[in-house]
Amino acid sequence: MDQQLVRHLHEFCAPHCDRFGFLESYLAAHQIPFKISPLTDSRFFIVNFDALQPPDKKYYVKMLIAHYDRKENTPGANDNSAAVFQLLRLAAFLKTREIKHHNIQIVLSDHEEAREGRNIQEQGTYKLGMALKKLKVHNCVFFNFDMCGVGDTLILSEAGERLLQSRRRTDTEVYAKMRVLRSFTMDMLETLKGGHFLSLRTPFSDNLGLVLQGYPAMQICVLPYHEAVRYRTGLENLKRSAQNLRGKLGDSQAHTIRQKYAAIQPLTWRLRHSHYDTVDKLTPEAFTLMHMLLRKLVYLKIPK
Repeated sequence: MDQQLVRHLHEFCAPHCDRFGFLESYLAAHQIPFKISPLTDSRFFIVNFDALQPPDKKYYVKMLIAHYDRKENTPGANDNSAAVFQLLRLAAFLKTREIKHHNIQIVLSDHEEAREGRNIQEQGTYKLGMALKKLKVHNCVFFNFDMCGVGDTLILSEAGERLLQSRRRTDTEVYAKMRVLRSFTMDMLETLKGGHFLSLRTPFSDNLGLVLQGYPAMQICVLPYHEAVRYRTGLENLKRSAQNLRGKLGDSQAHTIRQKYAAIQPLTWRLRHSHYDTVDKLTPEAFTLMHMLLRKLVYLKIPK
């Protein structure tokens, strides 16, 4: 990571940083076109380049989203400053180059982090989904980036599809779109050089509010390879334990499963929402990997 990026990250992760004001000034100073969309108490930054390159209506608009809020009293370096700055660097790249039919927008979202007493209806992207539905916007798919600053292995989340499966909503339009989105994303990842990728269950992020509102949202994060493989093994063992309890999964057994799931969480994820989530924990290989991924996404075309 270059020194200017590290300096910006330290400023953004400082205890009393006004993150909204920082981003507003940063985007203006770098002449990146943006607008601010207020959604009740949430404020979203929307970056698009339609004035330079109108979207091709044969393809979905790809919405790349990362939340800029952080858990109170934490630095929030990996959760989620790293992904925010990775998308800011992509925005600078798009601003200076004409790319035919990239159909891409960048969204920096607010209120992903749950506050005491809040429910999912108060998540920023849940309200974004509501607003899009009212406007009858259906031509977009979402790529959600969270915890992308540590490691060398891309993790493609299965959380959205698993949620719909658990609610017996596999015959819905959003589930069908999720499967298409996964297929195109997996094909793209197969062409990525210099990095591993795995498809695994992950904790939810902004993707939860969007999926519940009927929008396909694929979450991507990054882990060190050894943590990712250990987590995959733990998930397989946990799945077998849950299958053995099928038909007799009472409150006590369900609590045990939740405890076991918490116990197999990768160390990198355990640092989120803590004062240990600092800039010095971020790794250059994660930024290199995300740089390659985001450039690939620019050219990805997903037909309607």
